[in-house]
Amino acid sequence: MALLRKLKKKVRKVLVFFVKFAKRLIIMQKNVGTKDCSTTTGASKFREGKEEEKEENFSTLLNRCFKESNEWYVDSGCTNHMTGDEKAFLSFNRSITSKVRMGNGALVDAKGKGTISINRKGSGKQIHDVLYVPDLEENLLGVGQLMENGYSLVFRDNYCRIYDKIEPNQVIVEVKMIKRNFPLQLHYNALKMKL
Repeated sequence: MALLRKLKKKVRKVLVFFVKFAKRLIIMQKNVGTKDCSTTTGASKFREGKEEEKEENFSTLLNRCFKESNEWYVDSGCTNHMTGDEKAFLSFNRSITSKVRMGNGALVDAKGKGTISINRKGSGKQIHDVLYVPDLEENLLGVGQLMENGYSLVFRDNYCRIYDKIEPNQVIVEVKMIKRNFPLQLHYNALKMKL
């Protein structure tokens, strides 16, 4: 039993070290301008507190760094839908480029624009005019762009509900708030066509 306690203590120390290291990396990223449009997830908001919270944040960080994510954030501070995942696009036009100002003030290149096809509740939907920003870590759905396209969004009781533009009383998706963010898992349809 004593050996197990010692091992747990050492593992905890290693995790705390990696959390501090990851925190420094995130701060460095913000200074270089690779952080996204003012969105911060639980992995980039490190607070001093319980060891379990630090371990959870480190786990979240590892997931972000080492796997492709279908997680999108409903973001009111972002003017355009954006992703750093080129594989997500159904159709993609590299000739449409622009500059995007990040939440930290840095100006980065959007290297294309396209459409992402998703499968939601058994039916296919398309998200148009999504910017491809290669250095972006999180995928962002811009609230303003959704509204411009006729969708309604209601933020209430720790949920964001997105209503269909054709059937205004039908909720397309309900997103639960987690750590002051609205993460949404989207499943891409596999067809691709590059322009």
